[in-house]
Amino acid sequence: MQNLLVIKRSRLIFFLFFLFIYSCKTTEEVKKVDYSNVLSVLCEVDKVSSKIEKEEGIEALSIAKNLVENRGDVEEARLIYRKALDHAKEVLKEKIEKKDWQGAFLYFNSIKACEPSFDDGVLRTIVSEINENLFKKNPSLSKIINKTNSSKIAKTIDQMIDATVTVFVDRGIKVEKGMGYSDIILGSGFFIDEEGHFITNYHVIQSEVDPKYEGYSRVYIKNFEGSKDKIPAKVIGYDPLLDLALVKAQVSPSHVFKLGSSENLKVGNKCYAIGSPLGLERTLTQGIISSKDRQLIPLVDVIQLDAAINHGSSGGPMVDENGEVQGVVFAGVTKTQGLNFAIPVELLKLILPRLYSGGENSHSWLGSYGKDIDETDDVPSGVIASYVMPTGAASNAGISDGAIITHINDRKVKDLATLKLLLMEFPSSSIIKVSGKLRTEDGWQVKNWFPVLQKRPESPASVVYKKDTVQRCVLPFYGLLLENMGHKRRFRVKDVIRHSYGDELGFMVNDYLEIRNMQIDESKGIIQTLFYAKKLKAAYIESFVGATTYSDNTGYF
Repeated sequence: MQNLLVIKRSRLIFFLFFLFIYSCKTTEEVKKVDYSNVLSVLCEVDKVSSKIEKEEGIEALSIAKNLVENRGDVEEARLIYRKALDHAKEVLKEKIEKKDWQGAFLYFNSIKACEPSFDDGVLRTIVSEINENLFKKNPSLSKIINKTNSSKIAKTIDQMIDATVTVFVDRGIKVEKGMGYSDIILGSGFFIDEEGHFITNYHVIQSEVDPKYEGYSRVYIKNFEGSKDKIPAKVIGYDPLLDLALVKAQVSPSHVFKLGSSENLKVGNKCYAIGSPLGLERTLTQGIISSKDRQLIPLVDVIQLDAAINHGSSGGPMVDENGEVQGVVFAGVTKTQGLNFAIPVELLKLILPRLYSGGENSHSWLGSYGKDIDETDDVPSGVIASYVMPTGAASNAGISDGAIITHINDRKVKDLATLKLLLMEFPSSSIIKVSGKLRTEDGWQVKNWFPVLQKRPESPASVVYKKDTVQRCVLPFYGLLLENMGHKRRFRVKDVIRHSYGDELGFMVNDYLEIRNMQIDESKGIIQTLFYAKKLKAAYIESFVGATTYSDNTGYF
């Protein structure tokens, strides 16, 4: 009996300890710069000097530019900005002399964002050298970009089928209930050059490059122009967020595909998909474009089509009536017939040089979450940053919750899709100019911020959860803005983002809730939360609400 009491007491202590740790989860402390305080301004001046000494030139330039943007009337701010700018130009010159073209590109972009009048001739030299080096290593890339590989372009259906292959990933043997089974991943791919480079989906070849995967993995192609042999292949470059990969097989295809322009694609246009659905090789299906702006991938909009596509078709080409590639197909929604999708070819063309460069292609982000906002008499159009993550790029530059972003490097941001596409053009660790408006007591104030872009994580929600309080995490996770009610886990709903998951769950302004538990399952890519709620529409009757949502969504940028 005494042992039982000891066990129960131990369990109670463990539970209380877990509850204490959970309730004490706090944000990384971020102190906003008080530009109205001269001492704060001088502290920022010292920070810039320190970063220059540490050869952190881009970070120094970003802080100094934000400083002079807010307090250009302070002489020390103007002087330190000039010092940071001169230092960045010296580093740029050194990198050009050392032929470090990628580093030079970062510094040039950063200087150009701060000083638009900076010499454009420098950019032409840098880009020319980068392209020349890339084209030397991959002569076929120049042909693709300049559309001069016409001699082997597939023109007939038979030629297009010959230019499409089955991607076969052998992952050895998996054991289930004491029995061993072949672990095979099937997909499709299509050749884009004469050297054997072909495009497929990242998820098809993921085990080849994913550091989390520790098993056996070998990639081959089958059905090369009718051959039944397995031909070894090697992954060259890949993009997990866009689900694209460039792979090279030791073959010289007789025909290759021409990359088209999905900008001219319209709903109702006829399309064809080629691949190996369920392993049935050399399959051609026909359909129409159903939509061009489905938000199925968090980073970009994709094309919806009604051509029959199944597992095994992933990575194959979607072509138009001229035989030009308009998208890279991937399997549709599980257990739902007729809903199939393709990644627009414009995105493939945008990242293709980076894929040829090799390795993982990463993307930049500001560490924010928001939505489109339409212009009214009182509100400008653009994207509202409903949530800004502590220590993220936006937060470091002084962008706060509620800011409306209207321009990136003086280019108009009409909606969230446009904003994310613009961010794809700039590498992480470079400075960009973000223009927008911030509401003050006197109305909307025009603002410019100069953040240093950060690498977009595979799971934004996981990073947000680690850096912020549970209360603030609920906004990007479920679209609920919470107001504390005097307890660490008890809140009032202050606002609900329309069409968010919280909105779908029926939460309204002035509902009351407690957050009993919140967990992120990174392996499944989901967030699970248990709310104890008192809803207005339920006459404030107490109830438990279980909520599960994806750890990545289209609102992050």
